[in-house]
Amino acid sequence: MKDQAFPKQQPCPHCQVGLMRIEHQTYFTRIRGEMITVPDFPVWICIICGYQEYDAQAVAWFQQLLDFHDQQLSSTEELSFGHQSYSPVQSAFLTVN
Repeated sequence: MKDQAFPKQQPCPHCQVGLMRIEHQTYFTRIRGEMITVPDFPVWICIICGYQEYDAQAVAWFQQLLDFHDQQLSSTEELSFGHQSYSPVQSAFLTVN
């Protein structure tokens, strides 16, 4: 997602003093016991207290993408994302590219 889709700053809901700005970090979630990571995911970070919050719109978009993919799978199929293994246990982690 491009930064132009986001406002530049917003007030911090945690400290209520600082301003939050958009940065990009790796997003982690689990699906069917699989760890999914998404690099360069938008996250709001307060410049005063450091409070972090994933962008709600980006999370909703990603969840819709995963739900659509899940609907395409039958109950016997496994996740078929292109993935890279980061663990001695095959498919313990995968990265969505």
